[in-house]
Order: sequence, then structure tokens, then C-alpha cells
Amino acid sequence: AAGRPLTQLSARRMGKAEQQAWLSPLPDGACYIPDLLTPEDEAAILQWVDRPGGSWSKEISRRTQQYGPRFAYGGGRYLQHNDDFPNIPSVFDNVIWKLRSVVTEDGHCLYRYQPDQIIINEYYPGQGIAAHIDRTELFDDCIASVSLLSDAVMNFMPVKRFLNGVQQAPHNVLLHRRSALVMTGPARYHFKHGIQRLREEVYLQPDGVEATNVRSRRVSITLRRVLPAAQPKPPNPDPPS
Repeated sequence: AAGRPLTQLSARRMGKAEQQAWLSPLPDGACYIPDLLTPEDEAAILQWVDRPGGSWSKEISRRTQQYGPRFAYGGGRYLQHNDDFPNIPSVFDNVIWKLRSVVTEDGHCLYRYQPDQIIINEYYPGQGIAAHIDRTELFDDCIASVSLLSDAVMNFMPVKRFLNGVQQAPHNVLLHRRSALVMTGPARYHFKHGIQRLREEVYLQPDGVEATNVRSRRVSITLRRVLPAAQPKPPNPDPPS
């Protein structure tokens, strides 16, 4: 079911202590939001994603679905018009509303855009995604990722050793199911992010104690806004005969 309009709902606010706890293991410009979705939200999205006759693509090593402009995985790295789903289906309205409803104590909206492009990625144990920066010539400066089903550790690797005279270090964060990660600023432009191809992984908990995460099927939702200059044009209609 579609989410209610933004104007009918109050924003979720987080205090300074909560905000600091979320940001502490991440590079500047990244924010981790636990429990963004409810189990019911998750089930509704998965029912759509896994619907009979759904739009899974196998053009790369993992299965994907795309809504809005279609990202071409070939060497050109460009956007194509999506004939099947030119717009984002209403099943994702609630996710978008919840992302846009999270604001800091000073009223700053963490995810400030209305996205117009979504990629669904499916990962089974042993699958991952290479460290990368989302294409800066195609997508705006705010990227969001929502995790469903399995937990997984995301790795952040600095592109340069120093940024504005400050030495940069790698960061790792455990993405729990139904959580969201928002990336902007340095996290968006100066760090590569990726997930290693593992079946299980060891990570440090906030108290410094090691724990093991055993992966199962994971589905992620990446939400982005396409830059105006990168918007693909619909194909020309067939000329009259």
C-alpha cells in the first residue's frame, strides 16, 4: 500500500545523543538509521519485489530490479529510459516518506530529496558489491540505502589518505535488517563503500567485543535522485507510416 502524503504526518526527530550514537562509527556525512522500517513494511516490500513474474534482471552477478531511469551496467555507465517502470511504484512511498521524516534536533532533514531512481539488489551468502562511489555525473549529492532480511557489514574506504589536512581512516558499520544508511558530503564523495563477498563476518560491537554475523539472503534498496543533465529522454514514437 502507498504511504500517506508527507504533509499529513509529523517528522521523526532525533536528539543529539541519539544522533551522535548513529554517526560515531561512520565517516562525516553518513548517518545510520536503525529500525527505519517495521516488520510489516519489510514484508509488504518483499511481497512486491518477489511477486510472480517480477522484474528481476540477471545481467550482472547478482539479481537486480530498477525503477525510474535504468542504470546501464556496461562500459558506458549511463542512464536509459525505463520502458517497464519509468516511475517509482507506490509500494516504495512509505520508505521514502520515512526517510524524509528523519530530522536532526536543529531541524535538518537527513534525506532531503524526492528520489526518482531505485535499484534493488539481491545478495546471497558469499555475494557482495565492490567498493565504489555512486556515479557523481549521474546522481545528486544524497544517496540512501535500506536493508531488508539479512544483516551485513558495509566497509568505507577513503579515496585519499588526507582530506583537508586530516588523515582519513576506514570505517565499518553493521547494517541491520530494516535499517537505512544516508550518505552525503565526504561519505558520498570521498569514501568508497562496499560489502565483501563473505558468508559470515566478524565485527566489533560498540562495547569492543567481537561478534560474528552469519549472512542469509539480503535485499537492499538504493534510492537516488538523477541530476537534470543526466535524465534520459523517452524514445521517439514510431513515425507515421
